[in-house]
Amino acid sequence: MAMDMSYLESLQTLMATEETTEGESSGGIWVVAQSTAEGLAGWADKLVAQARLLADQLGAYIQVLLLGSEDEALANVLIAAGADGVHMTLSALPSVAAVAEFVAERSPEILLFADTPLFRQYAAQLAGKLDKPFLSGCTGLDIDMVTSGLMVQRPVMDNRINELVAMREGVRPQIAALFPEPLPEPFSDPYRTGSVEVVSFPAGDVPWLAGEVVDAPLSQPALKTAKVIVAGGRGMAGAGWPLVESLAEAIGGVVAGSRGALDEGWIPEERMIDLVGQRVAPDLYIACGISGQMQHNAAIENARFVVAINHNPNAPIFKVADVGLVGDVGEIIPALIESVGDFSAMVK
Repeated sequence: MAMDMSYLESLQTLMATEETTEGESSGGIWVVAQSTAEGLAGWADKLVAQARLLADQLGAYIQVLLLGSEDEALANVLIAAGADGVHMTLSALPSVAAVAEFVAERSPEILLFADTPLFRQYAAQLAGKLDKPFLSGCTGLDIDMVTSGLMVQRPVMDNRINELVAMREGVRPQIAALFPEPLPEPFSDPYRTGSVEVVSFPAGDVPWLAGEVVDAPLSQPALKTAKVIVAGGRGMAGAGWPLVESLAEAIGGVVAGSRGALDEGWIPEERMIDLVGQRVAPDLYIACGISGQMQHNAAIENARFVVAINHNPNAPIFKVADVGLVGDVGEIIPALIESVGDFSAMVK
């Protein structure tokens, strides 16, 4: 007598539906990948493979947002590297606001980028929109098995040692950018399966992310040999970064910035004053809107004359400054530009 197995088939269908929905809806680890004219960016599948290691510890799914392509063959490469789903868009650099809304709707636990000049800036802008912390310059990733939070490894002290930083408990998503080199080649499993979806975003709303501002400062003299450096920090947000450039032009200086300026996307990594970035020894160093964290202050210890401009009289930068100007950078910098002759004479 034949047995009625229809209830088993219904149960299997229900379980498969729940698994697909859980894997595609929310939570888990998300990776932002990029395509190029030649195919996937060389780091894309490697970053997915690194995310797979984290996901296995968390028992989580991996979703990838692939920018610049709707080629299903590229999506399959990412699935073979460890992705459970790929969301493709033709937009090579979509609107930060639109992607922030997309991410917020899906509530990932972790959001990963490659630490390239472009995506470091893009991730910083996205983190700002989401009002979440962002860690760049990561050379290693791990999971704190007590809190299920992300832990990152970053080089300090001119790359002589590594620090281990744990993301604040309860923050979601935890956003980090991992250096793509040297990531190991991923194990590719051609039998893995996953979902593929085409999504649409409006064009990017931050023009300089296309490269105009990133590339412009590279034509300036090297920071190592610069005699005059004008550096800005996150405190320039209100007054505007162009004031830093205007002051540098007025006194014949080179533009640079703190890690805060790098995270805001105002400078490329080559212009960051920090123990992880550049140590400098100019005759004149002007710090505009830089609070003066330990790594920044140590990187300018060989500067001959330091001028600091900050609204906070207790900012650490004043401890290493020869001249401290307390006030609004939006008022002080224009005054310095107007009296540039007198100012230059003061430091000779």
